[in-house]
Amino acid sequence: MPFDFGPKSETYVDYWNSLSYVRKHKKGTKVYQKADRYLRSLERGKFSKSVVASNFTEWCDRKKVDPNLLYKKWSSRQIKDALVNLSKLFDPDYEPKIKDKLPRNLYRLVFDEYTQMSLFLFYYDKTPKLNRRRIKEDAFQNVSRKKMKLINDAQAIFQEVTGKKEDNRVAVLNIFNSMKDYYLNNEEKIDYDKVSGYTQFFSYYFKWLQYQYKSFPNLSIYALNPDTKIFNRYVKEVMYD
Repeated sequence: MPFDFGPKSETYVDYWNSLSYVRKHKKGTKVYQKADRYLRSLERGKFSKSVVASNFTEWCDRKKVDPNLLYKKWSSRQIKDALVNLSKLFDPDYEPKIKDKLPRNLYRLVFDEYTQMSLFLFYYDKTPKLNRRRIKEDAFQNVSRKKMKLINDAQAIFQEVTGKKEDNRVAVLNIFNSMKDYYLNNEEKIDYDKVSGYTQFFSYYFKWLQYQYKSFPNLSIYALNPDTKIFNRYVKEVMYD
């Protein structure tokens, strides 16, 4: 079933203009017309004629971009999906963190004559990586100092056990939230003399981990989530017999 592209008068550049964070191009300008020409050439399977340059084919080889994309007839949906992926380069939640060096004109994103590259082709079937630092900042925006200390202490133990120094605090925070839910749903089963309250339930988990394993270089932070073998083993030790 063909993609419903919208009103007959709408072009691919009009669709691009409807996306968030991107520079809008005014109809009738050279920038608008050149971008539209590139995108329509994709639809007709004639894009290769727009980018005849040895440096560009070398770039495709280097970046592992399928050269058949230069010759295939793209559907409207494929072009639209690729434009959505491309637009995420300008979204603060996605890489790159610094956007200043990105071309702002759509035609240069589809094919840049100066650098001999195509971000459009590179991202046609994948989205840019998430900006982890921004996600981290959002995750800890409303976290209290007391909870932050628990998270930092737990991460320090995990780093000591694994010998790895990467920052896993977002994952540790998710473990805390999941353990809080688990504790509140199973409070009557947990021995109060061993752990009292969900914060102690969480902090003792990492101390128990340190005592049990001491050194575990291949341990993944995600292996500590509730309903994993390690977590279930810990829970058995703090529940009523």
